Amino acid sequence: TRAPTLTPVPSALPTPEPSPGPTTTLAPTVLCVCDQTLEVGVFTDNWPGETTWKVTLDEDAPINCVDGSAGGPYTETSTLHTHAITVCTGQRYLFEIFDSYGDGGGSYYLE
Repeated sequence: TRAPTLTPVPSALPTPEPSPGPTTTLAPTVLCVCDQTLEVGVFTDNWPGETTWKVTLDEDAPINCVDGSAGGPYTETSTLHTHAITVCTGQRYLFEIFDSYGDGGGSYYLE
């Protein structure tokens, strides 16, 4: 005896569309822990209006980190001005102090 012959029957369901190209999954964002305080102290000289400063976050830091602060110019001579700023653990910051006249003056500390 012969085996029966099977004839394919067209499906009533449509052919599914091909899947889109592969998707990209980004790496998790590194979270900054920004719970530290940096105290900047600036003691002005006789020309406090010439003194400014800034603290900036390193450009390679994750985008969700706190980006420092700035201060000055000042109005009071021979005065200690303190500023408490929030910084992130394990990140690098750059502190710069400027004297617009260029002759230096005053003093500062970071703590």
